[in-house]
Amino acid sequence: MFLESALPAIAGIDYRSVTKIKLLLAIIIRQGPLKPNISDLARFLDVSRDSVYAWLTLLEKTGLVHRIWLNRTGNTKHRKPDLILPGEPSMLQFAGNRPKSNSIQLTFLISQFQNAGFSCSLHKSGAVYLNGMTIATGDKDHPLPKVTDGSHPLLAAANLEIGSDNRIPLWMFGLLY
Repeated sequence: MFLESALPAIAGIDYRSVTKIKLLLAIIIRQGPLKPNISDLARFLDVSRDSVYAWLTLLEKTGLVHRIWLNRTGNTKHRKPDLILPGEPSMLQFAGNRPKSNSIQLTFLISQFQNAGFSCSLHKSGAVYLNGMTIATGDKDHPLPKVTDGSHPLLAAANLEIGSDNRIPLWMFGLLY
């Protein structure tokens, strides 16, 4: 309901585009953390690549998705995000979707960082990079992320009650909210 009423009024989107934006959101939710191919998305939605980029920006401003880029050196930031996630982990279970537990954990971790105002990026290992720390998600026996760039490796473990060494219980990141 929000998309049908608010987007045309606030963002000046025509009503026909709202249906395609909802389809784009459904694709992101269905795929879990999505490594996007903007050209394929544009072709599937029958719109331009610029429209897809604009809609992703709009969906991020509404909090429905998070766009994450690889942590790159220098001041270059590519236009295409390296990962797109739903805004909240509960969205992954939309329409009977059965996401992998790591998808839920990664979405939870990034949403907590973003909602707390932190700007995180994606490490080349696939873990989350934040202020010199590389944080992977998994269970308590999952190995720490392999880093060679000098960042501090951590593990946000889903089935851990009390942290030790470089392992932090995933639930503790919920306290950032």
